[in-house]
Amino acid sequence: MKRKALGKGLNALIPDTPPATPAAAGKDVQMVKVDAIRPGRFQPRRSMDRRKISLLADSIRRDGIINPLLARSVDGGLELVAGERRLEAAREAGLKQVPVMIRELTDEKAAELALVENIQREELNPVEEAEAYQQLIGQFGLKQDEVATRVGKERATVANMLRLLKLPEPVKQRLRDGEISMGHGRALLAVPGEQEQIRLCRRILADGLSVRAVEEAAKRVGARQKPKKPKEAEKKDPNVRAAEEEMTESLHAKVQISGGHQKGRIEIYYTSAEELDRIYELLVRIGG
Repeated sequence: MKRKALGKGLNALIPDTPPATPAAAGKDVQMVKVDAIRPGRFQPRRSMDRRKISLLADSIRRDGIINPLLARSVDGGLELVAGERRLEAAREAGLKQVPVMIRELTDEKAAELALVENIQREELNPVEEAEAYQQLIGQFGLKQDEVATRVGKERATVANMLRLLKLPEPVKQRLRDGEISMGHGRALLAVPGEQEQIRLCRRILADGLSVRAVEEAAKRVGARQKPKKPKEAEKKDPNVRAAEEEMTESLHAKVQISGGHQKGRIEIYYTSAEELDRIYELLVRIGG
């Protein structure tokens, strides 16, 4: 059964302009004690800007909470799904109760909605967003294209975000803190070796390197570390070369055959995650 995308469907659960009071909201919104709401287990955000929370608290003191929180029933209590910043600001503003919409949601749906809300409000740093995508994949068994559909993103965008998790921890921390951009992070991924990535990250901070400058530096580092190819002892058999050309044309990807008549290896080259998926699906169909 095809999964429905929630990138646009969150507004059905969290309207843009819901009533500010439970009296106007009818049965959909209830006033709930602040202390009765547990933190969400699937909240993708790991940190909050205290200055922004204070500004939101000032707004809540003045105008109240315009958008109700979203929670679900779990083990006889309420667990927050969406609205972490509003709940924290409500505490700072001294509110005892907050308007909450309560829904029956599975773990998977709760994780999904928490991620979608933060993405739509642009409140996650790149590492938090990537970790949330990885949680949907690792904990709930979703594929990258399913994650992309659910959060309203291109599959390539999700794939690029997930690649950021391969960076060494010191570099990821700089991303979390907003000291380098996602573009810097993607450029650093092209640098071979964690220590070189960390060293170049320090240069970004010290010298204010642009993303383009990091990309150029990554090429230079890669060129220095690229091993020299040994000279071929003999020319490749014409039949082997013909087989390489035929397979390259069939797979639309570079194919290289090495070895002799008894044993050897076939190498298939790809340049992106999307191309790897395409080659994989093609080979599986052929094998099936």
